[in-house]
Amino acid sequence: MSEVSIGRWLTNAQWSLTARRLPNFVRFLPRGLLLAAIAAFIYTALAEDLRELDWNAVRLAVEAVPSSYVLAALALTAMSYLAMARYDVVAVRTLALKIPEPTTWRAGFVATSLGQTMGFGVIIGSAVRWRFYRHEGYSAATAGMITAVVSAAFFFTLLMVTSASLLFGGTDFTEMTGLTDTNIKFLCAGVFSVGLLVFALSYLQPTLRIAGRRVALPRFQPLVRLTVLALLDVIPAAAALWILLPADVSPDFWHLLPIYAVALALALISNTPGGLGVLEFACLVAWPDVPAENIIAALILYRVIFYGIPFVFGLAFLADHETSVSVRPDRLRATRQMTVIDLLAESVRADANLYHQGDKQVFRSTCGTAAILYRDSGNARVALSDPFGEAAAWPRVIQEFLHGARSEMRMPAAYKLSAGAAQKFRRAGCRIHVTGQEAVVDPGTFSLDGSRMRELRRKVRQAEKAGVTVEFCPAGGAPFDELSHINAMWQAAKQAPVKGFSLGRFAPDYIENFPLVIARDEGRVIGFLSLWQSGDGKEWSIDLMQTGRGAPSGTMQQMIVFAINHAKEHGAYRFSLCSVQFANNQPPNSLAERIIAICWRQLSDRNGLKGLWRFKEMFRPEWEPLHLAVPHSGVPVTAALEIYRLVNDPAYDLPNTR
Repeated sequence: MSEVSIGRWLTNAQWSLTARRLPNFVRFLPRGLLLAAIAAFIYTALAEDLRELDWNAVRLAVEAVPSSYVLAALALTAMSYLAMARYDVVAVRTLALKIPEPTTWRAGFVATSLGQTMGFGVIIGSAVRWRFYRHEGYSAATAGMITAVVSAAFFFTLLMVTSASLLFGGTDFTEMTGLTDTNIKFLCAGVFSVGLLVFALSYLQPTLRIAGRRVALPRFQPLVRLTVLALLDVIPAAAALWILLPADVSPDFWHLLPIYAVALALALISNTPGGLGVLEFACLVAWPDVPAENIIAALILYRVIFYGIPFVFGLAFLADHETSVSVRPDRLRATRQMTVIDLLAESVRADANLYHQGDKQVFRSTCGTAAILYRDSGNARVALSDPFGEAAAWPRVIQEFLHGARSEMRMPAAYKLSAGAAQKFRRAGCRIHVTGQEAVVDPGTFSLDGSRMRELRRKVRQAEKAGVTVEFCPAGGAPFDELSHINAMWQAAKQAPVKGFSLGRFAPDYIENFPLVIARDEGRVIGFLSLWQSGDGKEWSIDLMQTGRGAPSGTMQQMIVFAINHAKEHGAYRFSLCSVQFANNQPPNSLAERIIAICWRQLSDRNGLKGLWRFKEMFRPEWEPLHLAVPHSGVPVTAALEIYRLVNDPAYDLPNTR
């Protein structure tokens, strides 16, 4: 399967005309014909009205507009263009591009002010953005991608605004469209419902499978921000026109808004400069009772204020940029003082070895001496386990990780944190929730002696009496054919999908990184256990543990006991039996922890979690809490949804590169 990103699809569609090796007239013929058809239609519709216009009355109507109204229109125009300039900031963060925010503000303003006034906004906007972003090391295709994101968000909001206005307002479109009021409302209800569905899916299921392909919807936070910005763009723009109409003849604002939105959409689709002709046609047809001279006068002033003045400023900003900027030879990142392997060598948690799964990224501190494993998933960026590298750099890498996620409009979260790391995330401004308990054994004091270990002792003896022997296998020396057979039997018996993210997955190129304990019966492999080691060697942990069909009772216990004793011989201070999710032996301290406690009561028997707890309890471990960290402004449910997806669908939100 391959992944399809909607933003990239829009970009490919936008740039396909220029990418194909076709003659210019062939490439632009469809768009030219559309523009000519719209122009001919508008000219035919407006010719008689324009011939009958009293241009002296138009001049008087322009002069009659109070200066306070002009100032108000200027203020509304400034508000609209501020929102338009902000589009680029959101788009750049959404696409995870490293462009300074002042540059994106200026590029967004210049691209929209020139594109709207000159027409062909997509092409001109992309070209202008490239003039700014090429100095940051980005190509014309990247500028086109930003334009595609901005355009898609704007048209999405136009559809939502228009459908909502017609659905809940009193605007009559029956004469303009030839449709009945019922049909119009039915159509608008459908469009508005689809828009709400897009919002819901972008929050609950931002990656879909359609016809065997992964389709990435826009993420929720950028979608909301772009929609709000589009509202702050369209509504003030419409209000700037409305305020220039005489109060005694102007329509109600909520009657004007859908007319303006439809006219604006047609103007952008037709690529007419400043919506010339399209706005006139829409306003004259929609408001036949308003004197044409007043409408034309308002539109003349509107074009000067909303298009002309920003156009002049846009040209000035572009000229200033072209004369003052110096091309940077390279976009060099900070030198990395340590490789990932160097950083892993300083890890104090064994589960940092999940790096070798290949599905996670590494976020490094700017000083290069600490790092965090993470995955981007839908609306969140989820860190896994504690940071690794120099302990003194942990606070810095945590702060930078949180800031980096927010700058790309993802909610940061950290999963399976130890108590020490959780406190550092708390000091960085996060709320902490206990999400499970980790079973930890001290290899130095572990023994099968005593009444407390009676059940474990009995299980180990059962396996030994059945003839099971266990052996240590160093990293890279495993009999993968036999292990693959065990894995196939294990998966067939479990009849459950393979999990990932915070759990190891069976794959030869992953398993070969770790030592194993192998169980045999008469020389035949009947089970195996893979082991993680922290970089400092003080913590060992179980990764994968599987047995084949017919393995004697006690085989797993025998392998674990062998592994604990082997870790002791190599100087380990801690041996982790891994965690049990939802388990918490402390009273809940937050709403999220109360929900987790309910999940434990309702799901632990059904999902085998209590059985897992009892199995680990056989080794008489110390139970240590594992934590989830989310910012105070974050929603734990959002983080929980993304973590659930990552664990239960290892390929979720990943490009198919493996």
